[in-house]
Amino acid sequence: MQSIDKLFVNREKQTAGFIKMLQGQTPKRIMMIEASGGLGKSWTVEFMRAECQRQGIPNAEIDFADSIVFDFLALLRRARDGFGVAAFNLFTQAINEVTQPTVRIETGVANTNAINNLLGQSNTFSGSNVNVGEVVAGNVIKDNSFVINADNAVVRQALQDRLSGAFFECLAALTSQGPLCFFFDTYDKVTVEAEAWLMGQLLPQIRDGLIKNVVVVIAGRSVPKLDSQWDHLIARTGLDLLSEPHVKEYLVQRRGLDDDPNVIKALFQGSTGQPQLLAMLADNILRSQASGGDDDWL
Repeated sequence: MQSIDKLFVNREKQTAGFIKMLQGQTPKRIMMIEASGGLGKSWTVEFMRAECQRQGIPNAEIDFADSIVFDFLALLRRARDGFGVAAFNLFTQAINEVTQPTVRIETGVANTNAINNLLGQSNTFSGSNVNVGEVVAGNVIKDNSFVINADNAVVRQALQDRLSGAFFECLAALTSQGPLCFFFDTYDKVTVEAEAWLMGQLLPQIRDGLIKNVVVVIAGRSVPKLDSQWDHLIARTGLDLLSEPHVKEYLVQRRGLDDDPNVIKALFQGSTGQPQLLAMLADNILRSQASGGDDDWL
Protein backbone atom coordinates (compact mmCIF):
# COMPACT_ATOMS: atom_id res chain seq x y z
CA MET A 1 0.00 0.00 0.00
CA GLN A 2 1.53 3.32 -1.06
CA SER A 3 1.70 6.18 1.41
CA ILE A 4 -0.91 8.92 1.12
CA ASP A 5 1.61 11.54 -0.09
CA LYS A 6 2.55 9.31 -3.05
CA LEU A 7 -1.07 9.18 -4.20
CA PHE A 8 -2.09 12.78 -3.58
CA VAL A 9 -2.96 15.14 -6.46
CA ASN A 10 -4.61 18.54 -6.94
CA ARG A 11 -4.95 19.76 -3.38
CA GLU A 12 -1.98 22.10 -3.43
CA LYS A 13 -3.93 25.15 -2.26
CA GLN A 14 -5.27 23.42 0.83
CA THR A 15 -2.02 21.71 1.77
CA ALA A 16 0.10 24.83 1.21
CA GLY A 17 -2.27 26.84 3.39
CA PHE A 18 -2.16 24.18 6.08
CA ILE A 19 1.65 24.21 6.15
CA LYS A 20 1.60 28.02 6.52
CA MET A 21 -0.74 27.63 9.48
CA LEU A 22 1.58 25.10 11.13
CA GLN A 23 4.57 27.38 10.60
CA GLY A 24 2.79 30.47 11.93
CA GLN A 25 3.06 32.31 8.61
CA THR A 26 -0.61 33.30 8.70
CA PRO A 27 -3.00 34.40 11.49
CA LYS A 28 -5.42 31.71 10.34
CA ARG A 29 -5.76 28.96 12.94
CA ILE A 30 -8.86 27.07 11.83
CA MET A 31 -9.36 25.46 8.41
CA MET A 32 -12.90 24.51 7.35
CA ILE A 33 -13.10 22.03 4.46
CA GLU A 34 -16.69 21.71 3.24
CA ALA A 35 -17.44 19.47 0.27
CA SER A 36 -19.91 16.87 -0.86
CA GLY A 37 -19.26 13.13 -0.66
CA GLY A 38 -16.53 11.47 -2.68
CA LEU A 39 -14.39 14.59 -3.21
CA GLY A 40 -11.55 13.48 -0.95
CA LYS A 41 -12.08 15.27 2.37
CA SER A 42 -10.73 12.37 4.41
CA TRP A 43 -7.95 11.93 1.85
CA THR A 44 -6.96 15.56 2.36
CA VAL A 45 -7.06 15.17 6.14
CA GLU A 46 -4.82 12.11 5.95
CA PHE A 47 -2.32 13.97 3.79
CA MET A 48 -2.22 16.79 6.34
CA ARG A 49 -1.71 14.29 9.14
CA ALA A 50 1.17 12.76 7.17
CA GLU A 51 2.67 16.25 6.93
CA CYS A 52 2.43 16.57 10.71
CA GLN A 53 4.22 13.24 11.06
CA ARG A 54 6.98 14.41 8.74
CA GLN A 55 7.48 17.54 10.82
CA GLY A 56 7.17 15.76 14.17
CA ILE A 57 4.06 17.76 15.09
CA PRO A 58 1.69 16.12 17.61
CA ASN A 59 -1.76 15.63 16.12
CA ALA A 60 -5.03 13.97 16.97
CA GLU A 61 -7.81 12.89 14.61
CA ILE A 62 -11.44 12.56 15.65
CA ASP A 63 -13.47 11.04 12.83
CA PHE A 64 -17.17 11.21 13.63
CA ALA A 65 -17.78 8.42 11.11
CA ASP A 66 -16.18 6.00 13.58
CA SER A 67 -18.39 3.58 15.45
CA ILE A 68 -17.45 5.30 18.72
CA VAL A 69 -20.11 7.56 20.18
CA PHE A 70 -18.08 10.65 20.94
CA ASP A 71 -19.48 11.99 24.17
CA PHE A 72 -17.50 14.60 26.09
CA LEU A 73 -15.09 12.18 27.74
CA ALA A 74 -14.55 9.94 24.72
CA LEU A 75 -13.63 13.01 22.68
CA LEU A 76 -11.01 14.22 25.14
CA ARG A 77 -9.61 10.74 25.62
CA ARG A 78 -9.17 10.31 21.87
CA ALA A 79 -7.40 13.68 21.65
CA ARG A 80 -5.13 12.79 24.59
CA ASP A 81 -4.22 9.45 23.02
CA GLY A 82 -3.45 11.14 19.71
CA PHE A 83 -1.17 13.78 21.21
CA GLY A 84 0.54 11.31 23.54
CA VAL A 85 -0.67 10.18 26.94
CA ALA A 86 2.62 11.08 28.65
CA ALA A 87 1.87 14.78 28.21
CA PHE A 88 -1.59 14.44 29.77
CA ASN A 89 -0.90 12.79 33.13
CA LEU A 90 -2.72 15.57 34.98
CA PHE A 91 -5.79 15.04 32.80
CA THR A 92 -5.67 11.26 33.22
CA GLN A 93 -5.38 11.69 36.97
CA ALA A 94 -8.45 13.92 36.93
CA ILE A 95 -10.35 11.24 35.00
CA ASN A 96 -9.38 8.60 37.56
CA GLU A 97 -10.57 10.82 40.38
CA VAL A 98 -13.87 11.67 38.71
CA THR A 99 -14.82 8.26 37.32
CA GLN A 100 -15.42 6.33 40.54
CA PRO A 101 -17.18 2.95 40.83
CA THR A 102 -20.86 2.96 40.02
CA VAL A 103 -23.13 4.14 42.83
CA ARG A 104 -26.82 3.38 42.71
CA ILE A 105 -29.11 4.53 45.49
CA GLU A 106 -32.75 3.55 45.49
CA THR A 107 -35.36 6.14 46.30
CA GLY A 108 -36.54 6.17 49.88
CA VAL A 109 -35.03 6.96 53.26
CA ALA A 110 -31.26 7.16 53.24
CA ASN A 111 -28.59 8.49 55.55
CA THR A 112 -24.88 9.16 55.50
CA ASN A 113 -23.90 5.93 57.27
CA ALA A 114 -25.95 3.81 54.87
CA ILE A 115 -24.30 5.49 51.88
CA ASN A 116 -20.80 5.07 53.29
CA ASN A 117 -21.52 1.43 54.11
CA LEU A 118 -22.64 0.92 50.51
CA LEU A 119 -19.46 2.47 49.17
CA GLY A 120 -17.12 0.64 51.54
CA GLN A 121 -14.36 2.00 53.74
CA SER A 122 -12.08 3.00 50.87
CA ASN A 123 -14.73 4.74 48.79
CA THR A 124 -16.49 7.22 51.04
CA PHE A 125 -17.41 10.68 49.93
CA SER A 126 -14.81 12.26 52.22
CA GLY A 127 -12.62 14.61 50.21
CA SER A 128 -15.14 14.73 47.39
CA ASN A 129 -16.77 17.90 46.10
CA VAL A 130 -20.09 16.06 46.21
CA ASN A 131 -22.01 16.66 49.41
CA VAL A 132 -23.60 13.55 50.92
CA GLY A 133 -26.70 15.57 51.62
CA GLU A 134 -27.01 16.19 47.88
CA VAL A 135 -26.72 12.47 47.24
CA VAL A 136 -29.50 11.74 49.72
CA ALA A 137 -31.59 14.35 47.94
CA GLY A 138 -31.20 12.43 44.71
CA ASN A 139 -28.29 14.21 42.95
CA VAL A 140 -26.27 11.04 42.43
CA ILE A 141 -23.24 10.80 40.13
CA LYS A 142 -23.24 7.39 38.43
CA ASP A 143 -20.27 6.01 36.55
CA ASN A 144 -20.78 3.26 34.01
CA SER A 145 -17.57 1.72 32.63
CA PHE A 146 -15.70 4.94 33.33
CA VAL A 147 -18.21 7.12 31.51
CA ILE A 148 -19.52 10.01 33.56
CA ASN A 149 -23.24 10.06 34.12
CA ALA A 150 -24.86 12.62 36.39
CA ASP A 151 -28.51 12.88 37.24
CA ASN A 152 -27.95 16.51 38.12
CA ALA A 153 -26.96 18.76 35.20
CA VAL A 154 -25.06 21.17 37.47
CA VAL A 155 -22.95 18.37 38.93
CA ARG A 156 -22.26 16.95 35.48
CA GLN A 157 -21.19 20.33 34.16
CA ALA A 158 -18.91 20.88 37.16
CA LEU A 159 -17.17 17.58 36.50
CA GLN A 160 -16.79 18.34 32.81
CA ASP A 161 -15.38 21.79 33.62
CA ARG A 162 -12.83 20.18 35.93
CA LEU A 163 -11.76 17.72 33.25
CA SER A 164 -11.63 20.41 30.57
CA GLY A 165 -9.49 22.57 32.83
CA ALA A 166 -7.02 19.73 33.36
CA PHE A 167 -7.01 18.94 29.63
CA PHE A 168 -6.28 22.54 28.62
CA GLU A 169 -3.55 22.83 31.27
CA CYS A 170 -1.80 19.85 29.70
CA LEU A 171 -2.46 21.22 26.22
CA ALA A 172 -0.89 24.58 27.10
CA ALA A 173 2.24 22.87 28.42
CA LEU A 174 2.52 20.83 25.23
CA THR A 175 2.02 23.81 22.90
CA SER A 176 4.75 25.73 24.72
CA GLN A 177 7.11 23.30 22.97
CA GLY A 178 5.69 23.83 19.47
CA PRO A 179 2.52 23.58 17.37
CA LEU A 180 -0.03 20.80 17.44
CA CYS A 181 -3.09 20.03 15.38
CA PHE A 182 -6.64 18.77 15.90
CA PHE A 183 -8.38 17.08 12.97
CA PHE A 184 -12.17 16.70 13.07
CA ASP A 185 -13.38 14.64 10.11
CA THR A 186 -16.93 13.80 8.94
CA TYR A 187 -18.19 16.77 10.94
CA ASP A 188 -21.69 16.33 9.49
CA LYS A 189 -22.00 13.40 11.93
CA VAL A 190 -20.72 15.26 15.00
CA THR A 191 -22.38 14.38 18.30
CA VAL A 192 -24.11 16.99 20.45
CA GLU A 193 -21.58 16.74 23.30
CA ALA A 194 -18.58 16.86 20.97
CA GLU A 195 -19.91 19.94 19.19
CA ALA A 196 -20.68 21.63 22.50
CA TRP A 197 -17.07 21.17 23.64
CA LEU A 198 -15.59 22.21 20.31
CA MET A 199 -17.74 25.31 19.90
CA GLY A 200 -17.98 26.20 23.58
CA GLN A 201 -14.43 25.55 24.73
CA LEU A 202 -11.73 24.68 22.21
CA LEU A 203 -12.44 27.22 19.47
CA PRO A 204 -13.19 30.14 21.86
CA GLN A 205 -9.90 29.51 23.69
CA ILE A 206 -8.08 29.74 20.36
CA ARG A 207 -10.03 32.87 19.36
CA ASP A 208 -9.34 34.59 22.67
CA GLY A 209 -5.63 33.73 22.62
CA LEU A 210 -5.82 31.55 25.73
CA ILE A 211 -4.02 28.72 23.97
CA LYS A 212 -1.31 29.25 21.37
CA ASN A 213 0.24 27.11 18.65
CA VAL A 214 -2.96 25.15 17.99
CA VAL A 215 -4.27 24.47 14.48
CA VAL A 216 -7.73 22.98 13.93
CA VAL A 217 -8.92 21.33 10.71
CA ILE A 218 -12.64 20.59 10.39
CA ALA A 219 -13.83 18.62 7.35
CA GLY A 220 -17.29 17.46 6.40
CA ARG A 221 -20.27 17.78 4.13
CA SER A 222 -21.25 20.52 6.54
CA VAL A 223 -19.05 22.52 8.90
CA PRO A 224 -19.74 25.02 11.70
CA LYS A 225 -21.23 28.33 10.63
CA LEU A 226 -19.42 31.06 12.54
CA ASP A 227 -20.05 34.79 12.37
CA SER A 228 -17.71 37.54 11.18
CA GLN A 229 -15.82 37.83 14.48
CA TRP A 230 -14.05 34.59 13.50
CA ASP A 231 -13.02 35.68 9.99
CA HIS A 232 -9.45 36.56 10.94
CA LEU A 233 -8.91 33.01 12.23
CA ILE A 234 -10.75 30.87 9.68
CA ALA A 235 -9.61 29.63 6.29
CA ARG A 236 -12.66 28.31 4.43
CA THR A 237 -12.22 26.06 1.43
CA GLY A 238 -13.99 23.46 -0.66
CA LEU A 239 -12.71 20.66 -2.88
CA ASP A 240 -13.15 20.59 -6.65
CA LEU A 241 -13.61 17.64 -8.96
CA LEU A 242 -10.37 16.46 -10.55
CA SER A 243 -9.68 17.71 -14.06
CA GLU A 244 -8.64 15.31 -16.81
CA PRO A 245 -4.92 16.21 -16.47
CA HIS A 246 -5.12 15.50 -12.73
CA VAL A 247 -6.88 12.21 -13.43
CA LYS A 248 -4.04 11.28 -15.77
CA GLU A 249 -1.45 12.30 -13.16
CA TYR A 250 -3.17 10.14 -10.55
CA LEU A 251 -3.62 7.08 -12.76
CA VAL A 252 -0.26 7.09 -14.54
CA GLN A 253 2.19 8.73 -12.12
CA ARG A 254 0.60 7.74 -8.82
CA ARG A 255 -0.95 4.36 -9.55
CA GLY A 256 1.24 3.11 -12.38
CA LEU A 257 -1.38 2.49 -15.08
CA ASP A 258 -0.37 2.62 -18.74
CA ASP A 259 -0.60 6.03 -20.39
CA ASP A 260 -3.40 5.02 -22.71
CA PRO A 261 -5.40 8.14 -23.73
CA ASN A 262 -8.55 6.11 -24.35
CA VAL A 263 -8.39 4.48 -20.93
CA ILE A 264 -7.61 7.79 -19.23
CA LYS A 265 -10.56 9.50 -20.91
CA ALA A 266 -12.90 6.62 -20.11
CA LEU A 267 -11.93 6.64 -16.45
CA PHE A 268 -12.21 10.42 -16.29
CA GLN A 269 -15.70 10.28 -17.74
CA GLY A 270 -16.70 7.29 -15.66
CA SER A 271 -15.55 8.86 -12.39
CA THR A 272 -16.67 12.42 -13.34
CA GLY A 273 -13.48 13.52 -11.58
CA GLN A 274 -14.54 12.28 -8.14
CA PRO A 275 -11.37 11.16 -6.31
CA GLN A 276 -13.09 8.41 -4.32
CA LEU A 277 -14.74 6.82 -7.37
CA LEU A 278 -11.58 7.21 -9.44
CA ALA A 279 -9.56 5.41 -6.79
CA MET A 280 -12.06 2.54 -6.75
CA LEU A 281 -11.88 2.21 -10.55
CA ALA A 282 -8.07 2.23 -10.44
CA ASP A 283 -8.09 -0.40 -7.68
CA ASN A 284 -10.31 -2.66 -9.79
CA ILE A 285 -8.06 -2.35 -12.84
CA LEU A 286 -4.89 -3.05 -10.86
CA ARG A 287 -6.52 -5.99 -9.10
CA SER A 288 -7.62 -7.46 -12.43
CA GLN A 289 -4.14 -7.01 -13.90
CA ALA A 290 -2.51 -8.65 -10.90
CA SER A 291 -4.80 -11.67 -11.04
CA GLY A 292 -4.55 -12.06 -14.82
CA GLY A 293 -8.22 -11.32 -15.36
CA ASP A 294 -11.30 -13.32 -14.41
CA ASP A 295 -10.82 -16.98 -13.53
CA ASP A 296 -11.89 -19.38 -16.24
CA TRP A 297 -14.26 -21.24 -13.96
CA LEU A 298 -17.03 -22.14 -16.46
